[in-house]
Amino acid sequence: MSEEPLGEEVFQGEESFTTFDVTEEQRAPKFINRLTVIQKAYFQSGDDDPVSAENAFSIPLKLEREDQVYERHHKIYFEDAPIAPDCGWVGPTKASLIVIENHLPKRATLPSPEERESDAKKILLVEAGGIPVTRIRPGEMFSFSPPDASKLTIRSLFGDIRYTIYAFPE
Repeated sequence: MSEEPLGEEVFQGEESFTTFDVTEEQRAPKFINRLTVIQKAYFQSGDDDPVSAENAFSIPLKLEREDQVYERHHKIYFEDAPIAPDCGWVGPTKASLIVIENHLPKRATLPSPEERESDAKKILLVEAGGIPVTRIRPGEMFSFSPPDASKLTIRSLFGDIRYTIYAFPE
């Protein structure tokens, strides 16, 4: 990389100087390790004014450049015992954020009313020590920052459910 100053060269008489003395290295953008989360909820009922809640925040990360997000697709069955979230190489205590996404069932055709009713029941339940923490309905996702994800479990409340888990490193 060149150490030549960037800027416009200005001549005054026999002397020249640049309009600013910033090197290319100083001008280069700094790489910042961070995770940014943006959330929005919007509610409207009848003729009432809508209510919305919005939040956006960034978490500074300690990760190295080779660290990657762990992303895995899973299928859980109603008959299965509750399982701990799979955090892969990130680990259950080293995740800055975990996201669980409950996928809508895939269909080649439009669902019938009976299929829509069945699909709506395909809810994931997240529990801590057997105590329900949250439900994740089809098409929804849930993000959280547990101190130890191995203390949590996921289970299906109805039918077979496809879901994806993302574990973001610290």
